Amino acid sequence: FDTEQKYDPENPKGVWEYLESRQPVQVSIGYSLDEGYIEWMPLCNTYSTGNVKVSRGGVVTECTFETTSLLQQLEKEYTEGVYTAEGATLYDLAEKVMAFCGYPDIIELDDSLRSIRTKAPLTVQPCNQILQLIANAGMCVFVMRRSGIPAMIKLPEVSEDFHFDGTKIFDRPVTSKYPVLRDLKTTYSIYTVESEETDLIKNASVSQMAHTEIVYSYSNSVNQRVVAGSGVTVESSKFYVNRAVLVVSGTGTISLRGYLVTETKVDVTKVVHEVGDTLEMSNSFITSEEHAQQYADWIAREMERRIEYTAEDRGYPELDVGD
Repeated sequence: FDTEQKYDPENPKGVWEYLESRQPVQVSIGYSLDEGYIEWMPLCNTYSTGNVKVSRGGVVTECTFETTSLLQQLEKEYTEGVYTAEGATLYDLAEKVMAFCGYPDIIELDDSLRSIRTKAPLTVQPCNQILQLIANAGMCVFVMRRSGIPAMIKLPEVSEDFHFDGTKIFDRPVTSKYPVLRDLKTTYSIYTVESEETDLIKNASVSQMAHTEIVYSYSNSVNQRVVAGSGVTVESSKFYVNRAVLVVSGTGTISLRGYLVTETKVDVTKVVHEVGDTLEMSNSFITSEEHAQQYADWIAREMERRIEYTAEDRGYPELDVGD
């Protein structure tokens, strides 16, 4: 309750402006003990969205602030992907995406991601989706720590600190048995740079521009360049795998040229049993046969668990205080 209207957006001397988007907000949960004091435990770390609701009732003002997890703050579209013949490690790509979103070094990455390379360029899509794909390609799971930090981690073969049994549910579970996994189909991509330069954008019209930023989209390519017609001045240019950002002035036409990067999909099938279901799963960051085989082995191993249990559980505050 804000009796002094410190958080009222209409108060020019208030502090509400410090709760604009991306401000860290630490949330704790309190447990009232018999001794008469409250034990506070960290619940989660979130970030403000900038949405503030003020409700006045007499001399008391109630303020409500909206916060979300860091994962929800990563919905910005990544637009700076490039293609290089040597590729990059999944570890480096994840760090690059976080830095692009404005959260450098705020991610936990398994060291195994340093040894997995991909030649796939980062295309235009939300950053949180790219991070999920990177984790999956690295045979990791993408989780949020209690501290609010996203993490790509390997799951252990056997749980070391938690055992699930009948004492943790209220009634006998409903058991569902699925057919065994017959085979798993996946793919990997081979990227090739064409030998001849081609038009990416041809004779795009520019009319009475003055220091104007223009974004052009085109097919995946490398070594792009601008061909400006008479009357047009290109003041600056930034090229990415499938988009260019130009600042231009004048009237005329602009063309963009470059070398197309083509993608060829190769199928990989892992046979598990002679009968059963077929599962198809692929990841755009897999660009070698060795990586595809490792990925197929990992998915098949996880999907071999063909029994599902459904039950009402009691929650696990010993693992997560949020329960």
